[in-house]
Formats: sequence, C-alpha cells, structure tokens
Amino acid sequence: MRRAVDHGAVVWWPSWRSHRLQRNREAIEKALDFGPQAIFLLSENITGFGKFELDRDDLLAYLDRRNKLVGKTGRRRTRINCIQFLDTDPIDTLQEIVRIHGGPDGFRILKSADLGWNSAKEKRMTNIHLRLHFPILLLASFAIAAPAAAQDTATSATSFAEQFFISRQTDASGVKSVEVLGSLIIWFLMFLSVVSIGLIGTMALNSQRKSILPSETVNEARRLLAAGEYRQVMDLAGRDRSYFSQILSTAIGEASHGFSAMVNTLEQVSDELATRHLRRLEYLNVLGQVSPMIGLFGTVYGMILAFQAIVASGGNANPVLLAGGISTALTTTFWGLVVAIPALAAYGIIRNQIDELTTEATLTAQDLLNHFRPQSSSKKDKERKAKAQD
Repeated sequence: MRRAVDHGAVVWWPSWRSHRLQRNREAIEKALDFGPQAIFLLSENITGFGKFELDRDDLLAYLDRRNKLVGKTGRRRTRINCIQFLDTDPIDTLQEIVRIHGGPDGFRILKSADLGWNSAKEKRMTNIHLRLHFPILLLASFAIAAPAAAQDTATSATSFAEQFFISRQTDASGVKSVEVLGSLIIWFLMFLSVVSIGLIGTMALNSQRKSILPSETVNEARRLLAAGEYRQVMDLAGRDRSYFSQILSTAIGEASHGFSAMVNTLEQVSDELATRHLRRLEYLNVLGQVSPMIGLFGTVYGMILAFQAIVASGGNANPVLLAGGISTALTTTFWGLVVAIPALAAYGIIRNQIDELTTEATLTAQDLLNHFRPQSSSKKDKERKAKAQD
C-alpha cells in the first residue's frame, strides 16, 4: 500500500504543475482513488482564490458521490478531517466538509499566533508556499493514513471476534467504551459453559458400563456363588465399588435375615444408588434450563440500551449508537444457547444410559440371589433320593 502511494505521488508530481487551475480538485481525487481510512486537508481555503477558485456546491456534490456511505452504519468510506490554515474561510467550506465526511473534533483552525509567526512577511511567504504545495501536503497526509487503511481489515476481524467476549457501546461523540453489565453476563455464561463441559465429562465417565455393571465382576461373582463360596463373593464385592457390587454386597449381608430380606434390601439400595446417580446429573438439567434465561436477560438489557440510544438522540439515532445494545442482546443469547444445547443433550443421553444400566445391574443381582432361595421340601426329597441311589 505504501509503495502504491509513493508511486502515485511521484507520477502525479509533474502533472499538476501544468494544470494549476485544477490542482486542488486533482489532489482530492488522487487521495480518494487509493481508498484511505482518513484524509487530512490542510488549506487556507479549499475553494481556492481568484482564478483558482472551485465552486463550493460542486465540490460538496463531488465528495458526496466519491465518498459514499458504508451500508447502514451512517459512516463514510473515508473520514475527511480539515485544518483551516491562517485565515478564516468566509463560506465555511472546510467545516461543511467535516460535518458531512469527518468525525468528532475533525476541524481545527491554525492561526499565525498558534505557530508563533509575528510578521506579515512570514505569513505571506507561508501562504505562497502552501498554495504551491497544497496537493503534496494532502498526499503526504494520505501517505500517513494509508498504512492504517491497510490494517483496517485486521482491525475489523479483531473487533468482530471481540464482540463474542466483550460488550461495547458507542456514545454520541463516537467514543467506544466497555459495557460492564453486558460483559459480565457474557463472561458468566462463558464460565457456565466451562462448568457444563466439566460436568458432561464427569457424568459420562461415571455412567459407563465398567462403573455400573462391570462384566468381569459379574462373571466372577456368578462362578463363586455356583461353587458355594459366599465369603469370597463378599470380598469381591467389597473390593469393587461399582453400582452392581454395592447392591450385591449389601443384599448378601442380609442373608441371616432370610431370602425375602435380601431381596427387599437389594431393591431399596438399588433405588437409592440410582437416585444418587440421577441427582448429580440434575445439575446439567439446571444449567440447560437456566442459561437461556440468563441469555434472555442479556437480550432484554441490550434492547433497553438500544432504545435508550434512540430516546437520547430524539428518535434519530445513528445505527452505530444502536449497534452496542443490539450486539449485547444477540451475544448474550448466543452464549446462553451455547451452554444450554450441549447440557440438555448430554442430560438426556446420560440419563437414559444410567437408567438402562442400573436396571440391568439390578436384574442381574436378583438373578444371582436365587442361589440363596430356600428349596421346597419336594425338591429336597428328590435330592436325598438321588444321593441314596448313588
């Protein structure tokens, strides 16, 4: 970009000298051709003097055609600031340019006293020098602004990313500031998203088959019970802290009170442990239900900010002033959904998995308890007869 500006200035330097009637207009055209972010006009009178004068209305109309509004932002493509040099402009052309194309504090007057010039000769010589070199002064200003324009894309990308993490608002003077409450809502929702991810990971690990119904423990308990090694089954269940082992060991511990007591204990303990698993999972459900409400709170707050900007401007708010409130409303809604959608999805999936595995574990434990079921008298007689025959 800087090379293009320097090259343009070098090529254009000899051309304006033979067309002095149009040097002011050509300088502005040359600067706008490069599409800078800002232009600084330094002139005693932009409309010229004597035979070099430019028509004020024609100049304003030309600038309006060349420097159009950008979308619905209310801003011009290039910001044009002006410095009135030495003398005041009787028709205020520079001030009008700043009003339409500039920004806050975009106009300034430099008088002789401001520059420390006391003699009329110094002022006159400076006027001549300025009139001869006005285009070069303008292009020099543009050459400073052009690198900033080259960085505009990166700055816009950064600002776009910032909108997801920081809420900002713009006041009537164009000054941007951090909107504290909107930013706090965004950061709180981001914190909840981290908590949600942690809970999802923890609950997913605790709801795996090896944590509820490990196949190795089930097979070993079945083998030991078939061999009548009940003490070894208690030791096995005591070493393994899975859901299955806890309900089985508790039920076998009631063997002295009869088979019915063992079955009742198994059912009671299985309900308590399953409820404990599901109670911890409810935190995900709470996050999924509450986070959209927090996002909705931010949405309402952002719309309040937008309407306050409309009221403060008398009903003619610049879209830039409304952007802060609307951005807060949409960003908080976005983060609320980011928290809620994974949390509710994980809640449904993990809950179904826990319900399925705990039910299977309870049925498996009940089947193993059948080894403790009392045998009927007829069955005992048959076994004695079989032994007698042997």
